[in-house]
Amino acid sequence: MFSVWRPSILGLLALAGLAAVDTTTPFSVRPELLRVEVAPTAAMQRHLTLSSTNGTTLLAMTTECPCITMTTSTPVVIPAGQTTRVTLRITGALAGLKMVHLRTTTGSVAVPIHIHGAGLGSGTAELARAVAAAREAGGRPLVLIHNLRAGVKTCHCDAGLGGLGRVNALPMAWRAADGPAADFVLGGDADGGRPGTVQALAEVGWTTASPRLRTTQQPADDLTAFPGVLLLYDGVDAIQNRRVVRPLLDGGMIAQVLILNADGTPVRELLIPLDDSLPSGM
Repeated sequence: MFSVWRPSILGLLALAGLAAVDTTTPFSVRPELLRVEVAPTAAMQRHLTLSSTNGTTLLAMTTECPCITMTTSTPVVIPAGQTTRVTLRITGALAGLKMVHLRTTTGSVAVPIHIHGAGLGSGTAELARAVAAAREAGGRPLVLIHNLRAGVKTCHCDAGLGGLGRVNALPMAWRAADGPAADFVLGGDADGGRPGTVQALAEVGWTTASPRLRTTQQPADDLTAFPGVLLLYDGVDAIQNRRVVRPLLDGGMIAQVLILNADGTPVRELLIPLDDSLPSGM
């Protein structure tokens, strides 16, 4: 018995040079699903390993959730047949399944990341907790929002975090909850190129200039240069000092409430997610 070879239509087209059959993907990512267990007020680093058969360049990572950022600078060249590792910073404030998209010169790949944990509670519940803690501790707490950038970015991945209206209404909500006198401070880039934003927020109690806090990119030097002042630092240096305040999320997604002791150093930090349970208005 003789077998007869019957090539497929695609095979005939390929042999004839009329079609190119490409079974390769732009690049591959490992792991294909990343699961991270992290406390609501913590952040940790995790890595993705990228490889490409023919070589490509990673241009950017995009995601709707501000709880995941890539600390590796782009573009990242991925040579043919080699692996390259990129680093992600993942916070536990917003638990659940998130999607990130890695975009390259040859296509994009979606990577699911499951942030496992309790996440933050509702804005109203966390506001009540922060007010109670501040009243118990005494003194004047500091309520901080980092890099508001005029509130132009809102996270739609959960309860619609962020929004300029909620930032504007927070001092009033704090006072309505019987909160003690507090400093409401906008650190970093507050206006995002829209100077009217800061002026409008100043009318309800926000300020960009607090004698108790300054933004820094050189915390080691400024700890000596500015004794007794809190330093807001969003860099990657592993410096550890109670006066160095690290923002968990920026863009007006959450407010950090710092309970301070008599010498001005934080003894407790609480987070208020600016979600749809809180009032909003300009």
